[in-house]
Amino acid sequence: EEIDNRFLVDAKKLRMSSIRKQLEFYFSEGNLRRDRFLRERLEAAKDDMVDIDILLTFNRIKDYLGLPKNVPKTSLTTAENRSILADAVKASDVVK
Repeated sequence: EEIDNRFLVDAKKLRMSSIRKQLEFYFSEGNLRRDRFLRERLEAAKDDMVDIDILLTFNRIKDYLGLPKNVPKTSLTTAENRSILADAVKASDVVK
């Protein structure tokens, strides 16, 4: 059975959009007031940037990437997963 390529493109766009929106939420003023873990990572960073490998450990991000919540950290930080998150950041006007 042939897969409709339009469906695959739409699914990829939806996943990218979902990841971008989730990242924008994580770094929103409202969330940072409550999220001590992320706020501390930002405060500790000299360049106000959080390592992408840290973001890959967040459960919602794992969900969007189709990864189980209990996946070992070494399996999360693949070049493909880093690239997907980097592309989502590039698509954002909020997160840089």
